[in-house]
Amino acid sequence: MKKMRKIFAVLLTLAMVLAMSIPTFAAQPNTATITVDKLTPNDNTTVSIYQVVKFNDA
Repeated sequence: MKKMRKIFAVLLTLAMVLAMSIPTFAAQPNTATITVDKLTPNDNTTVSIYQVVKFNDA
């Protein structure tokens, strides 16, 4: 019975470690695209982009 409990504990630990590693491989690269429509042609239009939120890669 002790051996069965230890085997079950090892399998449960392995399942937890593998479950935590799945989101790591699913992470998307830090790329984004922005499309600005309906700007007037031949007009001096300025489009400014600001970074509002920054996340730490921890």
